[in-house]
Amino acid sequence: MVGALVSSNPIGWGFAAGVLVGTGFSWAYDNNFLGWAGDRVDDGLHWAGDKLGEGVDFAKEKLGDVGEAISGTISSINPFD
Repeated sequence: MVGALVSSNPIGWGFAAGVLVGTGFSWAYDNNFLGWAGDRVDDGLHWAGDKLGEGVDFAKEKLGDVGEAISGTISSINPFD
């Protein structure tokens, strides 16, 4: 039933392709497929994770600065503050 539903339309084809690619990548990563490439993939994933973490930290810092600027502007307009 599920196989018929997945194979019957392009959305199902895309879903099935995504599952196959994800499963293949997971298997290749777990088994260190190609040996030398596995270390590079691992290093690349760690590097990407570090960069994403740095980006999130940067965004938090800048959003905090914007929040302080808005708060300061509102405080300067409010005569009762």
